[in-house]
Formats: sequence, structure tokens, C-alpha cells
Amino acid sequence: MASDDAVAAMARTILAEKRARKAAEDDALRLYNRVRQLQKEEDRAQKRIIETKRKAKEIIKARERNEQKLIEKEQRHREQQEQVEEQKLDNLRAKEEALRHRIEQENKIYQDKLDIVQKTKDERAEIERLLAESRLLARKEALEQKDFIRKQQEDARRKIETLKLQKLTAAQEEYERRLKEEIDAKLAKEQEIERLAQMELELIERLKSKQAEQRKAYQQLEAVLSLGNVRYGADCGRSCVWTSTCKQRAQQAGAVAVVRQLLGRGGV
Repeated sequence: MASDDAVAAMARTILAEKRARKAAEDDALRLYNRVRQLQKEEDRAQKRIIETKRKAKEIIKARERNEQKLIEKEQRHREQQEQVEEQKLDNLRAKEEALRHRIEQENKIYQDKLDIVQKTKDERAEIERLLAESRLLARKEALEQKDFIRKQQEDARRKIETLKLQKLTAAQEEYERRLKEEIDAKLAKEQEIERLAQMELELIERLKSKQAEQRKAYQQLEAVLSLGNVRYGADCGRSCVWTSTCKQRAQQAGAVAVVRQLLGRGGV
């Protein structure tokens, strides 16, 4: 009886150990699967990190290229703007010089008037008044112009540092090209019109000359016909009566003589 209990206890112990081993194996398998899953997740995460870093580097490089292009473009715009503003400054300086020259000329004119008017004592007061007004007006105008020019120069200097020059657009270039084509075509047409007008004048003069030559030939023909009538009339008077046949012969002989005369001259 005691041995049976011992065997049963041993059997239960073995069964319990088997169950414990089975549970441990199941736990180990689940743990192994979780480790494999975590390793796969780690590999995927590492790949995503590498891909993300690669894309980040590409984006940074592209951004750096774009920023460099933008910097170069802005530099070109600034240089072009500086050229425009420098040209404006040159124009303002030229305007200021022209103003100074005009003021000097006006002062010279008034001084000449003063020299002329000062020859008479009675007009001296009027001369002084005109000269004072002229100087006051010139000084006022010069101050106004200088203040305006100074402001323009200051604006131009500020624009040199701050503004960007916009490139000339393709539309502007196309406009200038088409304008030049139209002007060239107009000039060519005007030259053709002048040539045709000259040709017309020459043809008119030649036609007038031919018409005059033709009238002269007709006059010569009429004169010959008249002389032929008289001559043949006299001949027939001696031998025959003046008839229509005599008239016809006279006209034919006169016409032949005129034609021979014109052919000998190189006429019609």
C-alpha cells in the first residue's frame, strides 16, 4: 500500500515536471518568437533610419543648390540694379551741371543787361532791381533744384543697396525687334516709292519728248502734203486738168518724202 502511494507520488511528480518543462518550452518558444519579431522590427527601423538619413541628405543638398542659385540670382540683380542706379546718378549729375550752366548763362545775360543799362544814370536803379530779382530767383531755383537732386541721389543710393533689378522681359525684346522690323520695312518702302517717283518723272519727260517729236513729224507731213498739192497742181495745169487723181498722187508723193526724211533722221 505504501509502495503504491510512493509510485503514485512519483508519477505525479514526473507529470508535474513534464508539465513544467512543457510550460518552460512554451515560454521559451514565445520568448524566442518575440525576440525574432523585435529583431525584425529593429532591422526595419534601421533601414527606415538609413533611408530617412539618405533622403534628408538629398533634401539638404537640393536646398543648398537652390539657395546658392538664389544667392547668385540676387547678386546679379543687385549688380544690375547698381548699374541702373549709377546711371541715374550720372543723369542727375548731368542735370545738375546743366542747371548750373543755365544759371550761369542767365546771370551772364542779366549782367550783360546791367552793363548796357548802366550806361545811363537814370536807369541804374532799375538795373539794380532787375539784378536783385534775377539773383534771388536764380538762388531760389538753384536751392530748390539742389534739394531735389540731393533727395534723388539719396533715394538712388538707398535703392542701390536695397532694390533688385528685374530682368528685361522677353516681351520687351520682342517689342523692340518688331519695332525695328516695322521701321526697316517702312524705310525700304519709302525708298521704293522715291525710286518709282523718279522713274515716273523720267517716263513723263520721255513721253513729252516723244509727243513733241510726233507733233513735229505731223507738221512736216502736213507741210509736205501742202507743197505736193501746189507742185502737182502746176504740172497738171500744163498737161491736164486738176483732178482728184492729181490730188491723190500729190498726197502720196508728199507722204513718201516725209517718211524718207524721218527715216534718214532716225525718227519715228
